[in-house]
Amino acid sequence: GGSSGPSLRDLLAWCAFIDTTGPKLGVAAAFVHGACLVFVDAIGLHVASARTERAARRRRCLKQLRSLLPGGVEPKPVHAGAEGVPIFDDATASAGGAQPGRRYGLHPFYVPMGKRQRTPQNEQPFALGAPTTRANAYRVLRAMQLRKPVLLEGSPGVGKTSLVQALGTACGHRVVRINLSEQTDLMDLLGSALPVEGAAAGTYAWHDGPFLAAMRAGDWVILDELNLAPQPVLEGLNACLDHRATVFIPELGASFACAPSFRVFGCQNPLQQGGGRKGLPKSFLNRFTQVWMEELDEDDMLTIVRAQFGQIGKVLLARMIGAIRAVAREAGARRSFGARGAPWDFNLRDVFRWCELMIAEQEPPTWQPAQFVDVLLAQRMRTEADRDALAALVHAELAAGDGEMIEQAAPYLASLQPEVHVTRRHVQVGHAWFERSIRRMPAPEHLEILPSQLRPLQALMTCVRMRWMAVVSGGASSGKSSLVRLASRLAGRALTEVALSAATDTTELLGCFEQSEPSRLLHAALRAVGEMSADASLSLLTIGQRHREADEAFARRRTEAVQLATEVQRADDALGEIRDGTDGTDGGAESAEAWAARASRVEAALQTLERAHKALLIPGQSAALEVRWAAQVAPTRRLLAEMGELVSGGVRGRFVWVDGPLVDAMTRGEWVV
Repeated sequence: GGSSGPSLRDLLAWCAFIDTTGPKLGVAAAFVHGACLVFVDAIGLHVASARTERAARRRRCLKQLRSLLPGGVEPKPVHAGAEGVPIFDDATASAGGAQPGRRYGLHPFYVPMGKRQRTPQNEQPFALGAPTTRANAYRVLRAMQLRKPVLLEGSPGVGKTSLVQALGTACGHRVVRINLSEQTDLMDLLGSALPVEGAAAGTYAWHDGPFLAAMRAGDWVILDELNLAPQPVLEGLNACLDHRATVFIPELGASFACAPSFRVFGCQNPLQQGGGRKGLPKSFLNRFTQVWMEELDEDDMLTIVRAQFGQIGKVLLARMIGAIRAVAREAGARRSFGARGAPWDFNLRDVFRWCELMIAEQEPPTWQPAQFVDVLLAQRMRTEADRDALAALVHAELAAGDGEMIEQAAPYLASLQPEVHVTRRHVQVGHAWFERSIRRMPAPEHLEILPSQLRPLQALMTCVRMRWMAVVSGGASSGKSSLVRLASRLAGRALTEVALSAATDTTELLGCFEQSEPSRLLHAALRAVGEMSADASLSLLTIGQRHREADEAFARRRTEAVQLATEVQRADDALGEIRDGTDGTDGGAESAEAWAARASRVEAALQTLERAHKALLIPGQSAALEVRWAAQVAPTRRLLAEMGELVSGGVRGRFVWVDGPLVDAMTRGEWVV
């Protein structure tokens, strides 16, 4: 693993492993497994090497370990369970009379079962039948025989986090995943004293962070991207990770001990992949049992993908996996194309996305994986030549063995301009489509679509339809933000734009506690009234839109609805000055009378909306409409009441939680760029 030599902690871990597993495995086998645990499983960490080189080093280590055994002593052969299938095993009663309990693992390494029940909701889809995956799981289970935390390192997509989550679910333990970054501090992990929302001024209470809460509850914790964490966070976790197994909270003046079932797993990508990663101090790494997660080969990937997408067929899946591996080899290792934007990483996640697209958009048995090459793979490339080269390579791999000639695959793909179809209810660009929201239909002049935008727009719309996060890359002034705005306008969805920088803090995205202010309450009420007005106007103007009979009652109702929609729009427009801050209260803009006047104008709009709501009610068919109306208007009136209390002087210094733009957009179902 690149270490200069064994430390005292390494030797103690080796001895502890022999002491723990010797009665089950035999001393010779425990001796060899313990050495593998401490030294051999870490081969690949810290030093970049090829898979064949790592395998050769492991064989040399095992040969040397066997030579250290006394003459004639051989460790018992140990295998990872029949066909790699997870094994439930009843533990034998100990000499102290403990009751038998259930364990989970791969023979001969098992983990005690927790109290959490396995359900379809928390079940993690994970295939332990793949040889490399089974070997990785075997190493992790071997590492879990000691109480030390476990550090998993490996290439993206190898299954570090998902392996721990799957093991935790199978073992009946809750798994808490915490993503670390350069901005993470100890307060994010351990907790802090926060204002009590709605309580008297100056009232604070301690709130456990996710790490401390999991530590006290005995859950499993995944510290993801461990080599991105700042040094103060690593130092603050030291006491939790060694023999002390405690954490001291200065704000509370108390120490908290780790629960018996508490486990810590660190996951990280190799240092050479960059992205702000740094080498962790050796003193910190020494507290972990380090395990290198081998990357998956073609047979592993095929076994895993067939377990989840078997309906596609083994032959076609093998070709798709071969195409992904060929692109990874040519664009990643050999750099035959894709120099701009490198380094690239194509892995099992891309195969999963490819299969998900095919199942969502196509019908068996007429699978056409080539349909999604541009959207899924080629659009990552930065130049047209790179996109052509990638498309040609993928098409050749998909056609391998059929005797078909793929001569002009890439030029054909590049020249294929997706067609655009926009209706009142749907928008389609090529094979990508989604439904439109008619609440926020933009003006026609906002919908110019340039020919150069069609292929990127098709890819972006596919990401939206499949609920995948998308990264839009390009040079300065190339139209990245404009592309997202165009897609949001076509969909009729509200778009929240947030400018990020290296100094951006998580509170700017997620929110924080702030002192309650009347302007914030008024803004929230105005936004709610605006949304209710848009809903009411649309519903009134579309009353009976499918009716073709021009009877007198229908015509009268339609006329009344149009008049009422006009009143609703006028009431909402009257609030425009307040929204813009130009409501003409210059001298006494912050006086109680000015705030009361604003509140009365909002209340007048609410009363107009109530009349519109009553006009929309249909006896016996409007229960859902009543529920939605109550859920909208009651919180708005509460905002006005709180604003009145605040400006009257009855409440001072009260803190409230204010959602950041990301959380606000998530709860409202909006888009974020």
